[in-house]
Amino acid sequence: MERVIYLNEDVNFLEKATAIVKKIENFLELGITIDMEDESLQKGQNLVTGLSNKCYIFLFDKSDEALINDYETILSDDGTLIDDFTNLLNGFIENNPKSFIKEVENEWFEMPNSQS
Repeated sequence: MERVIYLNEDVNFLEKATAIVKKIENFLELGITIDMEDESLQKGQNLVTGLSNKCYIFLFDKSDEALINDYETILSDDGTLIDDFTNLLNGFIENNPKSFIKEVENEWFEMPNSQS
């Protein structure tokens, strides 16, 4: 499924949106068929997620796109990159970071007054 949909004269937005919503409904097994032509709020949900007929428009710049592409690369990697990324995050979360406060204070107080 396309992540970015570019609209032009050849693309019928309602048809495109309806097709995407149907795929999502089926994939998430929400037990609802959202009618994209009906403006009243329609919502399907399960224990994990939900889907409605509300529409949002997002604008991104190139740096946002680069971040998303990098994140997708990490997720679709053969395992080494995601393992390294996971280890890095776990290091920040699970391990106590080493405190350098005492070392900096000691070095600061050992400096001559003209340098401190």
